[in-house]
Amino acid sequence: MKKWCILLLCLILCGCSKAPSASQKGTVATELLPQRAYSLTYKDLNAENFAHAPMIQRNDMLFFAKNSTIFSLSLQTGALAPLQSPALLTDDVATETVTILALAEGEYDTFWAVEQVTPILSEDGEPLEHPTPYLRLRCYSAQWRSLSAFPIPQVGDMVLFFAHKGDTLVFLTPQGLTYLRTDGELLAHREFSDPAYALVSYEDSFAILTEGERGRAALQPLDMRNFTDLERITLPFSLDAISYSGAKYRLPVFTRDNLLFFPCEGNLFSCEISTGKVQKLADWLDYDINPVYLTYQTLLSDGSVAGFQWENGALRYLRLTPTDAPLPTHALTLSMLSTDLPAYTLVMDYNRDHPDMRVRVVNYGEYLAFGLAPRSQFSHHLSAGTAGDMVFSSNRDLPVTELAAGNLENLYPYLNADESLKQEGLFQSVLKVQEEDGNLYSIAPRFVLSTALSTRKMAGTGTLTVSRAMNLYALYGTSTSAQERFSRQETILREHIARNSRAYGIAEHQEFSFNTPLFQDGLLYASLFPKTIDFSYDDVTAGWRRVREGNQLLLTGQYYDFSALSRDLYAVGSDAILCGFPDVEGGHVLELWETYGLLSSCQNPEQAWNFLRTVLLAKNQQDGMGFPSNLSAFAQMGQRAMEVTGELVLVDGQMALPIPAALSGEQYSAVLDAIHKATARYENDEEVFAALWPEAQRYFNGEQDLSTTVSRAQTAAENYRNVSNYS
Repeated sequence: MKKWCILLLCLILCGCSKAPSASQKGTVATELLPQRAYSLTYKDLNAENFAHAPMIQRNDMLFFAKNSTIFSLSLQTGALAPLQSPALLTDDVATETVTILALAEGEYDTFWAVEQVTPILSEDGEPLEHPTPYLRLRCYSAQWRSLSAFPIPQVGDMVLFFAHKGDTLVFLTPQGLTYLRTDGELLAHREFSDPAYALVSYEDSFAILTEGERGRAALQPLDMRNFTDLERITLPFSLDAISYSGAKYRLPVFTRDNLLFFPCEGNLFSCEISTGKVQKLADWLDYDINPVYLTYQTLLSDGSVAGFQWENGALRYLRLTPTDAPLPTHALTLSMLSTDLPAYTLVMDYNRDHPDMRVRVVNYGEYLAFGLAPRSQFSHHLSAGTAGDMVFSSNRDLPVTELAAGNLENLYPYLNADESLKQEGLFQSVLKVQEEDGNLYSIAPRFVLSTALSTRKMAGTGTLTVSRAMNLYALYGTSTSAQERFSRQETILREHIARNSRAYGIAEHQEFSFNTPLFQDGLLYASLFPKTIDFSYDDVTAGWRRVREGNQLLLTGQYYDFSALSRDLYAVGSDAILCGFPDVEGGHVLELWETYGLLSSCQNPEQAWNFLRTVLLAKNQQDGMGFPSNLSAFAQMGQRAMEVTGELVLVDGQMALPIPAALSGEQYSAVLDAIHKATARYENDEEVFAALWPEAQRYFNGEQDLSTTVSRAQTAAENYRNVSNYS
């Protein structure tokens, strides 16, 4: 009886104990594991930038191809050396040109290369007028000596990636997947229609990095024996995060064992494929390295992070070696919604000059890569009082005043007490469009002038209202174009909503209100334009031509510097003037290119202002995109513009005119006058526009009247607010 009781007790205990479950592939990352501390070493290399070149990594060596030459690059030391090129010469006479398109690692210490070959001499030794390029496969030894080469006509004319396994080669092309035997025999071909970002090793075969569900990345393992696909693995990051410099092929994405390494916002991350755990390996900005300029980075076998930086036409080798020292200490924290090069540069310059008062950047743009809305994450830290000391947003994000509404300090007292800034001066119009109830909660070091050009002199301030735009349809003409480059209605409405979003309460802390004359006038204004415009000439100069010929009243645009404005004024005509964009009171709009604010949670506001003020100093506004809000820097920019020599500009897409690129005094005064008269700021929220556009389109199509459109737009905006990730 006692034995039975013991046995029963054991069964009960076993039944109550939950057996550990197997790791589920594709688990979405819920947090970013903390990075560790490193020591930095670097050296300058006398080499060209190899970004986007065909490359492969074997252990701690990187091999990449430039045209027909393969280079080896030690990831441990940065040593660079050219390797043997393919044999291209016969009797010291070049018979062909070769460009290496892709590299792959083979078995038994071999390497493979896909070459695009273009014959330049015939069999008789005569030059070919119309050579036919073809693809050739070449096998190399471990010492990169050419072992064999043969044509691969079955593949097509472009290879994105390829890999070798056993006696099988798989080629990924825009048309699909092609499997060949290593002797060139065709084994199978099938379509692969999903976007392909990389081909990486996985377990004992290979996998395509492609799109998964809901914008996530995914690994598509390949069955190299049966030429089929295995079960797709969802990964916890977005493919947009690894679109390096806008390129979607040959990204620096690599695997090692169960880890996939990928760049995000300039830094290197690792993802454990079996669990979905993500770790930021290092934040380069902590070591005064701007991650925007990193062209390649990876993890080495000893735990070091190696990277290559291309900046100012020079290549630099970087290495972060793990250390037991604590992470770099920072006295101040700057919250950013997205990566911004000028902001990063200012932080690095400030940290070099203030080693005891360093600024650390928390880039909320990284959260976006893992399905976490940056605004939502920032709002969470804001409500918890852990958002840091300062906040920054670029023109792609909400302005600081909307991003951190109710959590900002008034900057006027700091600004008024700053004698250096008083002497250099700031545009009062830039400050004015940021004022709220007489307080200044953000500062903008740079701005863009959004305006319009017209050849017709206008009374008063030159403001063009909707009522005065009724004749635009006739002036534009009714010609249609087979090219159909874009829908003019959508473009105009987008610009209108962007410039007047404050009136609609698009700010995160306000209520939407589209039942206003501004929104209704915007719909009416947009409906005045034809759906298509004839772009028979060059896209840029066609607008100049239409305005000069009187077929178009306005040439709207945004101006970042004096040279573009001088060019447009000259090309439009001698009687051209700056006039306001429709529906903007005062006639001119300033787009705040970037804004900074001081958070109420800041523990050291005086020290934080010591950093913030640097973004307004003339020395930090000499270069970069946008007009400087610092008057001294603006005057210096204008002076340089008035000293520039002439340039050739295409007009009508067919003739080059020498125009005085140098700014005239009259033009300089016109720009100053437009800036001083600016009464509104450009704001844009693409997500709000996406919610409104279907209703506006129904109005344009005649499916509903104006009042119905306004009502439905209000509902669409409220639904957008309710389902958004702001809360």
